[in-house]
Amino acid sequence: MQQLDSNWVYVVVLASGMAPGWGISWIDIVSKRLRYFHPVGRSGWPPTPPNYIAFRYHARLQSIHHIDDYEIITNLHTRFEEIPDKEEDTPYFLYTLGPGFAPAHEVRTGAIYPNGRVWCMLDTLFTARTISEARDTSKVREAKMGQF
Repeated sequence: MQQLDSNWVYVVVLASGMAPGWGISWIDIVSKRLRYFHPVGRSGWPPTPPNYIAFRYHARLQSIHHIDDYEIITNLHTRFEEIPDKEEDTPYFLYTLGPGFAPAHEVRTGAIYPNGRVWCMLDTLFTARTISEARDTSKVREAKMGQF
């Protein structure tokens, strides 16, 4: 169940190319279709849909989106004809994204592994110079809240 009152943003990286056998790129899925998907709760992926998701590629934050809707699917081809028809063992969250928005200034990646996914509070992505700074500020705030 999506937590609609959360200001946490899940920041993921998008590869610039296409997966083998695909006819659509990761970036086009987000920028042209306003969709995104990931495994449900596997290998560090969230077990519940976040309220916001952000995308980074070309070493910087590109866009932030509210997740307007989601469904759980096991065959991506049913929603993307450019992806091979294959029933997956693991279910995927398929998100419908709201319009993208972003800070007026450039937000570089900073000290994050190339394929790293991080959580940040929404406002920190607008005030920090890097995503890693936004992540660190968010962690400090979260720790302070635990003191009360």
